[in-house]
Amino acid sequence: MQLTLDNELQRRITDRVNSGQYASPEEVIAAALVALEHEEHTLEFAPGELDRLIAEGEASGPPVSGEEFLAQWRALRSSVKAPKK
Repeated sequence: MQLTLDNELQRRITDRVNSGQYASPEEVIAAALVALEHEEHTLEFAPGELDRLIAEGEASGPPVSGEEFLAQWRALRSSVKAPKK
């Protein structure tokens, strides 16, 4: 496969190779593809879903600090007996 890149992209690739971050232009392109795939597979919301989740959270009651949540969780956990083996 052969690619034609504009001067700016060629410079950016060359800069990364010259910095020692990558051994070759091919490694730069491979890393870019990995980053692109990661970005494409990150959590995405359907249209309106994030707004619905925020509204659901706001309707669930007053906010609780992290410390308060942990205290409640620990109290609940200690009140539940572990099953006997």
